[in-house]
Parts: sequence; structure tokens; C-alpha cells
Amino acid sequence: MCITDLLKLFHLLSLSVFLAACGSGGGGDSSSDQSGADTEAPMAVSDVTSTTSLQSVTLSWRAATDNVGIDHYQITRDGVEIGTTDSTSFTDDGVNENSDYTYRVIAVDSAGNSTASGAIQVSVPANSNSGPDIEAPSPVSNLAASVTGQAVTLTWSPATDNVGIDYYQVTRDGVDIATTSSTSYVDRAVSQGTDYSYHVVAFDAAGNSTFSNALPVSVPANTNPGVVKAFPTAEGFGANASGGRNGQVVKVTNLNLGGAGSLQAALDIDAPRIVVFEVSGVIEGDIRIPYGDVTIAGQTAPGAGITIHGRLTCDYSNPPDNIILRHLRVRADHSTNPGVDGNFYDGIQCSRSANLIFDHLSVSGGVDETFDIFEAENVTLQWSTISRADTDGHPGGTHNYGLISGPNGANVSIHHNLFAHNGNRNPAVANGPCEIINNVVYNVRHGFVHHNPATGDFNIIGNYYRQGPENSLIPFYFDDQYSGSGTPMLSYYLEDNYVDDPGDLVGSVDNPWLTPSAHSSFENIDRGWNSSVARAGERHPFSQPVETVHDALANYDSVLARAGAFPRDLIDSENVDEVYARTGAWGARIPSDLMQGLAAGTPPADSDNDGMPDDWEESRGLSSSTPDHNSLMSSGYTAIEEYINELAAQLINADAAVSTQ
Repeated sequence: MCITDLLKLFHLLSLSVFLAACGSGGGGDSSSDQSGADTEAPMAVSDVTSTTSLQSVTLSWRAATDNVGIDHYQITRDGVEIGTTDSTSFTDDGVNENSDYTYRVIAVDSAGNSTASGAIQVSVPANSNSGPDIEAPSPVSNLAASVTGQAVTLTWSPATDNVGIDYYQVTRDGVDIATTSSTSYVDRAVSQGTDYSYHVVAFDAAGNSTFSNALPVSVPANTNPGVVKAFPTAEGFGANASGGRNGQVVKVTNLNLGGAGSLQAALDIDAPRIVVFEVSGVIEGDIRIPYGDVTIAGQTAPGAGITIHGRLTCDYSNPPDNIILRHLRVRADHSTNPGVDGNFYDGIQCSRSANLIFDHLSVSGGVDETFDIFEAENVTLQWSTISRADTDGHPGGTHNYGLISGPNGANVSIHHNLFAHNGNRNPAVANGPCEIINNVVYNVRHGFVHHNPATGDFNIIGNYYRQGPENSLIPFYFDDQYSGSGTPMLSYYLEDNYVDDPGDLVGSVDNPWLTPSAHSSFENIDRGWNSSVARAGERHPFSQPVETVHDALANYDSVLARAGAFPRDLIDSENVDEVYARTGAWGARIPSDLMQGLAAGTPPADSDNDGMPDDWEESRGLSSSTPDHNSLMSSGYTAIEEYINELAAQLINADAAVSTQ
């Protein structure tokens, strides 16, 4: 069972090449002809920019999108192809000074379908000096800084030059710390309570340079020695993630897959940011998180919340850290992108990242896993629903898996979640320290498993395992896949795990090894070793434990009432009804209308565009005419954090009436 996970670990770095090779879709896809060939052309590239010198023209652009994947880009000059590239930039060294050219960038997919950009007019300047270039650039302008904890983000307007700017050099206290071709830089090597002086130096291709004026920056001391959690109800190993705290507020103003005002555009910013929504509804397609230090506040979407009809993935080769993600619905749907290998089709994937907290999410439809945090560290998943893993589309046959956290990660908290209609991995965690607390697990075969070589300490407390119609229930299976000699370095503490399996066992279990005949699965609770020797006599004292632990029976109704993104969509509403009625089935079961029962609302007035409504700011003594979202409140949170935290609490309390079924 771990073959898939190893494939993921060793091959995701070359995912784009792999997917291109597998790019043909299924016969029912509208982008394919009757033979199954891909006939859908890519979208055109966007945001094409150019920089020039006497000897070259460099083009840069935003990546195009395609139903299967972009294979390469062709570059034409004056209608003639001059080169290809698989990156999003190209340098033409075959130009003459004092000449005008017309370029196009053509996106080509693996089937040869192509789409050309609009014409890009570029003028190469004349050499105003017959000798070598000795004219220095102008200094950069509008040099500014924002400070976030232990990071300084510098931004500036471009310098100008008679030939062209080659790059910028950033200095701190007279020492070169970085070079960049962009107009921003994040310095993460600063200390709190320290003053710095920055310069940005503009260089042209001849090596001429000009310093900016000095920019003094003070990184404040930590005035609150106590750690401020991600939000007040955050618990577990990921609770101290700070996300985009003290950064900019970025508004999502449309439901487009990309471009200005989109969620993707907000996530493409490499700087601390808090993402809020002025729209609600469905985003069609996959969304990617390339950079960390971000808070995604789905609770701000007015009326209907946000649904991603696709996948939400973190960059794998450069995994982003420090993410707060709340109140989003992710409805993966492999039928919309059948060319993607099922080995890599997860609902949410944030492997190898660190300092993550996922709160009140609703995730379904993954083919490999619905939720993938393989090798991640310091993670909390709380008050969410992980359901309806897809039974089709995996090369190994029916997968139907819930959540995986594999070896080489550590510090994982999974608490107060609903796992429903996933045959396996509810959840699968191989890396302790780990806490599995107060989850409701319904209509599964395997509840807690490892599915990889496992190590560490595990607390498994207060979970409710409810038999469904699909298969026989195995609440716990300690398949550590250990291949060494001796006893694996494992320790389990189990307490008050309620098994609701009529005809087999209905009752609370503390020590399944002590009563192997109590449930039909307990006699075969481990794989290849005597896991009873690893049972701990008391709860493991973790450094950042889940503190809110309920009685399993009392917690059952609470999770069914409050887990998932609010307002609830049809999938979550049906899931809860099916748990109570002991009905439902495996499979993705994606409704044709993901907005059924939901109505989009209107965002509140926000005159200063700082993400907080005017009336809320005025009630807190803040300004509705000047952005003050990073003002520190008495709660220890910034003003924008306090607003979005209150909004989340109101949303849950208003919509999560405890069921009386």
C-alpha cells in the first residue's frame, strides 16, 4: 500500500513532464475527439512584458493554462519562429540597435494545440554614445518597507537607463544581501528590536550603478512575549502559524481562475498577505499556493462562501510554509481533468510544508488521497470534513482514501473532523508525535492506520467510529510496515474511542489489545508484530497538545453540527444526514450544481479598502478612511485578524445548530 506514497515522494518533482506524457483525456471529455485525442487549445499567455538593451530583448509572461498541460512556448519575431522554451521568459540576442520588432508568444500543449498571444511591439534603442556605455541608471524611486515579525519586505519603482536595467542589488547596513531582477525583495534574516538601513542599487548591463537613498527600517521588539495563536480556537501542533499577519490585505474580487482580482493572483504574491473575498461562489479549476506566509480567510466571502471545483495544491519543489486556511470548500473532480494521473490527483496537497493550520474546510473527491500532508511538519487539521474519496481514476484500481501523513514529517494534530465515505486512511499517519482526537469516522473500512514505516508517539482519544453500509469496520490497524529487527520505535495511547458497530461492538474502548474478542477486528489489529508492547499507560505529554478533548459520545453531535466550511453546501449537508441515517455510499458523488441551496451576498462598504467594513472599524475606534488593518488590538491580534476571527465565530454560531436526530 505504500507504493503510491513512494511514487509521490520521488516523482512529484517531474510532475509536469509526467502529466504531459499522459495528457490524453477520456472518451467523454468535450476537449477530446472521438479517438480520445486532445483537441482543446491552451489559453493565451498574459501579462507579457519586455526589457531591452542594445543587444537583446527579454520577454516575460504569465503562464498559460490548458486542460492537460502546457508543453512549451514558441517565440516569433516579425512572424518568424526564433526559439522555444518551457519557462515563462525568453531572451532574444539577435536584435539590432535602433530597430523595431513585433513578437508573439505561442503556448503549445503536448498534443500540438497552440494559441498565440497578441502582438508585442518592442523598440531597441539606438546607441547614443559611439563609445562604451558609461551612463549610470537613475536611482530607484518609491522605495518602501513593510515589517512582519521577523521579515522586512522591500518594494520600489523601476529605475531607468539609456540602455536598460540589468538587475538590482539590495544592501543591508552596507552589506550586499541579494540581487534580483524584480522590484521587490523579502529579507527574512532580521531580528526583532533592531534598526537597519537598506539601499537598492540599480545596475545596467555595462556595470554602471546608482544607489538609492538610504531607507531606515525598524523591526519592533515582541511586545507580547506570549505566542499569539493563528486564531483563538486554533489547537494542536499547527496552532502557532502566523500566516499573513502584519502583511498586506489582498482582495479577491472575481471568481476567475487567474488574472487580476483572482484568488490565484493573490496567492502568487511572494510576501506576507491576508486574502479576503468580496465575492462568493464557485472557482472552476485547480488553484496553487506557491508562496507561504498567507492567511486565506474564506469566511469573508459574502453569502455563499467559496468552492474550488478542482484541487488546491502547494508547490512541491519549493514547499510553502506558514499557512492559515479557513472556511473553503474544495471539491476535486477528476472527470473535469481525466488526463491527470490519478497517482497525483489529491483534493488538497501540502506535502513537505511546515507550520500549517486547516480549519473548517470541506474537502472531497480525491483520487489518490482527498487530503495529502505527506512529510509535513507542525500541522493541525481541525473541524473539517474529509469525505467521498473518488473510487475511479487511480491506476492501481479503487483507491478511495481519506488523508495521509507519511514518514519524515512530525507534529501532526487531527481533531474534531468528520471522515465519511472513504474506504481507507481515516486518517493514515506514520509520523509521531501525533494526536488523533475527537474525530467522527463513518462508513469506512479502515479508520486509523499507518500505511508507511512508522515511528513516534501517538495519542488516539475520544474518536467515534460508526459502521456504514459499504464494508466491515476496522477502527484501528497498526500496520507500521517495519522491516528492521527488534521492536519499532512506537508508542500508542488509546482512550475512550467509541465503536458503533451493531452486531459486533457498541461501546467505548480503551485497550483493544486487552479484549481481543470484543470486536472482530481486534484479533488482527497489527501487521507482522505485536503492537500491544507499544501501548502506553498514560497520555503522551506533547509540547503543543490539543487541549479541548470531549467525551466521544458527547462529541459526536458537536462534530456533525460544526465541522466543515460554512455555509454548508449540498455535499456536507448530505454527509451529515447520511451519518445519522446510516446511509450513503462510497464514490465522489459530485452534484451538478455546487451552489445548490447557496446564495451569493454583497460585500460590506470598505471605504479605505483595508479589508474591514466601515461600520466595524468605527465601532472599534479605527479609521474608515485610512488603512489601519495592522493596528495591534488589545486581543494581541491585528485589526484585520480580529475582524476575520469574529466573522468566523459568527458564521459557525449562526449556521451550526446542533442536530437533534
